[in-house]
Amino acid sequence: MSIIFFILAVICIAVMDTLDRHFTISIFQNLNPQWWDRQKTASNKDKMFPALPRWLCRTVLSPLADGWHCFKTLMLISFIGSIMTYQNYCDWDILIYASLYFIVFELFYSRVLIK
Repeated sequence: MSIIFFILAVICIAVMDTLDRHFTISIFQNLNPQWWDRQKTASNKDKMFPALPRWLCRTVLSPLADGWHCFKTLMLISFIGSIMTYQNYCDWDILIYASLYFIVFELFYSRVLIK
């Protein structure tokens, strides 16, 4: 289960980097740019709930601001899930997890998320 959470976290990182750097050539380009395009959503946190205190919008509610913050929150939750479900440490685990990180990230960042 730990590896599944870890893979989900890495996919979230690939989505975040794609939204930040390659939105115009990504699979997200035809979706609502006010949610998905990182360049256009920078100030969404301050505008989404004008009646609420600014600190609340910039902290607890920030995952609702845009796709990048939503996937950042999912990434953190996935990493925490990976840590909490991890069992039976062995010496090769660091190498396995590092290799898995690079393979999954590169697959999604360079292939799956790009049109």
